[in-house]
Amino acid sequence: MACLLVGLGAIAGGWYGAHIGRILPSTIVRAGTLLLAAGTTIVFFMRAYV
Repeated sequence: MACLLVGLGAIAGGWYGAHIGRILPSTIVRAGTLLLAAGTTIVFFMRAYV
């Protein structure tokens, strides 16, 4: 059941994310991507080493 929910979320996120990414300026998309990647890296680092 969880796999189905994750799959549906991935499909919906990819679909709507692509539409929103086309509307927004590329600088905002790049900045959001960098912030998300940096945040994910920090969380994983903190979980592993702190």
